[in-house]
Amino acid sequence: MAHIARKLITKPKNKPLWVDISCRYTDERECLTAFLAFQTAEVLEGIKPSTLINLADCRRRCGRNFYELWREHGASIVHNSMLEAKVMAVRPGSLLLLIYDRAALTRLLAGYGPIECLAFSCKEQNALQDLIIAYLMKKKFNTN
Repeated sequence: MAHIARKLITKPKNKPLWVDISCRYTDERECLTAFLAFQTAEVLEGIKPSTLINLADCRRRCGRNFYELWREHGASIVHNSMLEAKVMAVRPGSLLLLIYDRAALTRLLAGYGPIECLAFSCKEQNALQDLIIAYLMKKKFNTN
C-alpha cells in the first residue's frame, strides 16, 4: 500500500479526486487497496498518525461499493500493510474506520497526560491498542 501512496501523494491543491484515478484499477481488491492508499497517503508517508474514513454502503461513481469490498477484503489488505485498522462505528448504511500507524499514534498520545501512565502499564499488546481506541473515541465522539 505504501508504494501506491507515494505515487498518489501530492500538494493539497493538486490532489486528484478518487473518481479521476479509479478507472486504473479493474480488480476489485486492487481497487480497494488503491482507494485505501489514496485515503491514507499522509499516514503512510508519516505526515499524520491516523485518519478516519467513512465507507458508505452504496456504489461510488466508479461503480464499486467500498463498504462491501472492505467487509470482504479489508482485513487482509491492512494485514499486509504497515498500518492497522479499527472499525470505530457501524451505522445503518456506513461504517467509520480508523486507520493508523501504531507507533506514530502512540508517540502522539504519549504527551497527553494520564494516557501516558496507562499506556506504559499495559502488559498485553492489544491492551494498548484498546486504550488508544477508547481514548480517541472519548475525545472525538464524547463517548464513555
